[in-house]
Amino acid sequence: MFGGFDTTGVAPVASAYAYNVNTNTWTQKANLPEGVYFAKASGFEDSLIYIAGGIDLSADRTLEFIRPKVLLYNANLDAYRNATPMPEGRADGGFTLSVSYRKMYYFGGFNTSTTYSPRLYGGTIGSSDRAQIAWTWGADYPSGPIGRLNAHWWGQNSVIIGGGSNSGFTPTNNNYTYNVDNNSYTMQLMKPTSMTAYQSGVSVRLNTGKLVIAGGVSIGPSLSALTQIYTDVLSDVRIENTSTVPASYSLAQNFPNPFNPATTIAFDVQRSGNVTLSVYGVMGQLVTTLVDQPMSAGSYEVRWNAPTQPSGVYFYRLDAGGFTQTRKMLLTK
Repeated sequence: MFGGFDTTGVAPVASAYAYNVNTNTWTQKANLPEGVYFAKASGFEDSLIYIAGGIDLSADRTLEFIRPKVLLYNANLDAYRNATPMPEGRADGGFTLSVSYRKMYYFGGFNTSTTYSPRLYGGTIGSSDRAQIAWTWGADYPSGPIGRLNAHWWGQNSVIIGGGSNSGFTPTNNNYTYNVDNNSYTMQLMKPTSMTAYQSGVSVRLNTGKLVIAGGVSIGPSLSALTQIYTDVLSDVRIENTSTVPASYSLAQNFPNPFNPATTIAFDVQRSGNVTLSVYGVMGQLVTTLVDQPMSAGSYEVRWNAPTQPSGVYFYRLDAGGFTQTRKMLLTK
């Protein structure tokens, strides 16, 4: 947890804390370089956290500054360094990132102390220097200016963004997914009630995604205790368990092969544990991670839909329980 308000509810603080879910304890970490509130943070790989945007105050606390600043925190070193800033200052927008895509996305947020922006910024994280970010503009949020919201990775190639406010504390019941491959939004089932909701988290298990919204602001500054859960079948990657217990680990040849644009990959998991199934290009670059989660022993099928990928040879690799196998497949269009 980085920054926030002091006890007066006016000035930003620079404190940082880590919560241990196993011991139910908080540990104070190195302070931020300066106090900030309405900054957004998202983790990358096993020890890095990006902290984007936010608001700080002038020395006399009379002026608010919307920051484009991006900090990179290293949990192993308990230290910060500056990353490439966003093109414009933003605060309290939706911020998330993907390890497999090496991309981060910032949706909307304050662009002045009283107004929101509809703009999306996408940043590509440097392959050798994680503090180097190449920023580009994406498609504007469909409902216009938006703020006071969160964003979460959703399936193979999408981000889910919902709730929030178009102005002040006026809540919305919007619910959209953003496809990072084709830079487009799709409206999902609207939330049952309008809330300026900071979505609490996402769980993607097999081919089912669950978005949890626990409380929020309903009208004006009035708080709501409602918990809403949105459940959807993620069609970009479909995982099916045939319920058999195999004698060994294995990775089958995809079918059909060649394929356009979808194919099915079957694999066997001998013992319960974490399973990773990834797709790579001919130069060894990671294209997408189809599976990265704990799985029970069983025989599985994963359907990969690749409508935006170019024709060519791809390799897919299974890592599970110390077992690794790679196979080749051909996408033709």
